[in-house]
Amino acid sequence: PDAKTAFAAHWPEVCRAFRFLKSFEPWIMSATPVQRLADGKMSAKGNVRVYRFRNDAGENRIVLLGGGPGEAEVRVKLPGKWRSLFGRTVESGDGEWAFSGAGLCSDVLESL
Repeated sequence: PDAKTAFAAHWPEVCRAFRFLKSFEPWIMSATPVQRLADGKMSAKGNVRVYRFRNDAGENRIVLLGGGPGEAEVRVKLPGKWRSLFGRTVESGDGEWAFSGAGLCSDVLESL
């Protein structure tokens, strides 16, 4: 396809990404520093990073990132109730959440 057709095909994906980033702005721009979760609270396979973002209202979001190459898995124990925004992280019981993906992958947990 020509460049104009390719651009038009990908534009909805670009818009979705920007809408998500805009919705995440209160956490990104918060005065509270981003916290990398301690290794003692998680077990990981592959290249995985887990960060806690807190907005100025005290609400939390957990960002889970698989850096590739290959498979990435991590289990994180979190207090309270959460939901996965992209479905790559599932509750496995007793406050533990299991994230998995391959290559460059991610998910966000939102506190309820």
